[in-house]
Amino acid sequence: MTAVPHRATFNTPSPFTPRQHEVLRWVVEGKSASEIAEIMGISWHTVSHHIRDCKMLAGVNKDTALVATAFRRGWIQ
Repeated sequence: MTAVPHRATFNTPSPFTPRQHEVLRWVVEGKSASEIAEIMGISWHTVSHHIRDCKMLAGVNKDTALVATAFRRGWIQ
């Protein structure tokens, strides 16, 4: 069995706006874009744009990679 290399955890300043960070927190909780939209009282389209922008700022393509990167870099606890 091959060991999985450990990625270092480090704290870097969050690149996200407060609104993007709020959307990210709901993504971490497993909420869909439509659920987040309803919770936050904004459109699904706006939520999708926030998620897209967060992924771009984090340098990832998938929601799961966004969450993992955000935890690893200390952007969320």
